[in-house]
Amino acid sequence: MAHPWLGKLLALQQSDLRSHICRKKLDSLPGDLKNLLGRRDALLKEVDDASSAVKKIELEIKNGESAVKKLEEDNRKLQQQSAMVKKNAEYQAMLSTIEENKNKTGAIEEKILLLFDDLEAARKNLADVKRQNGAALKLVKEEFDDVVAFGNTLKKEIGELAAARPEKIRGIAPDILRRYGILIQRADAGAPVAPVENGICGRCHMRMTPQTLNLLHKGEVAECDNCQGMIYDPERAEI
Repeated sequence: MAHPWLGKLLALQQSDLRSHICRKKLDSLPGDLKNLLGRRDALLKEVDDASSAVKKIELEIKNGESAVKKLEEDNRKLQQQSAMVKKNAEYQAMLSTIEENKNKTGAIEEKILLLFDDLEAARKNLADVKRQNGAALKLVKEEFDDVVAFGNTLKKEIGELAAARPEKIRGIAPDILRRYGILIQRADAGAPVAPVENGICGRCHMRMTPQTLNLLHKGEVAECDNCQGMIYDPERAEI
């Protein structure tokens, strides 16, 4: 039996399934972009953390040098004052404070020397992180731009397919389109219109009953016994 609309329906299906695939890909892109932004932020944070480590050590050194400067200034004042002190007890107390300040100064200066070693290591690490993450950030940006461009390509193709659809449905009976329209909404379950080969539905891959196979052998477009898809025998249906 001739079905002049079957060829048109298959062409429409090819277009609709392509549009479905494009939409699914387009829907996944925001997640891909979010992941890329997460990678970018993680790389930037590593650089920021390495930079903060350098600044922290620099601040500790600066504070240490300020403390040394203050202790040395205090000692100069105490030495000047000690020349004017007449009481021995008071003089000895000043000398004790001066000595204590010298010990504090020595301890701080020793710590500062160690901090300079730490600073050198931190600056080297910062340079390494900047270099490595800079290259990684460049790749992330390229991937991000590629995803955005791919999204624009998908939108363009979806638009073109939608614009061409009115012409593709021309000549297909309304009742056939309604039946097809219900099935295409569940496109993830398979193509709405599928061939049957060796008695197996090309949509759900289940075997057909003898009654359905008899219809197909007559060249009819039938309904799958299992998935209710529109099925046909490609060797007998006229397309």
